[in-house]
Amino acid sequence: MDEGNLVNYYLDDNRMPFIYVIKGNIEVNGEKLESNDQARISEETQLYIKAINNAELLLIDVSV
Repeated sequence: MDEGNLVNYYLDDNRMPFIYVIKGNIEVNGEKLESNDQARISEETQLYIKAINNAELLLIDVSV
């Protein structure tokens, strides 16, 4: 993601996304994540992902 970009990612019911930050810094629903950080997200219907600086991330949307 380029610095300043914002992605809105909508989640269906019974979804539990996993995010791994490969490089850079991002913000997910107001929580800051840095390189090598990871997040397991539950009980959300939408993710707001913002690149604080140029960043690469892996998002896996898991069915539960």
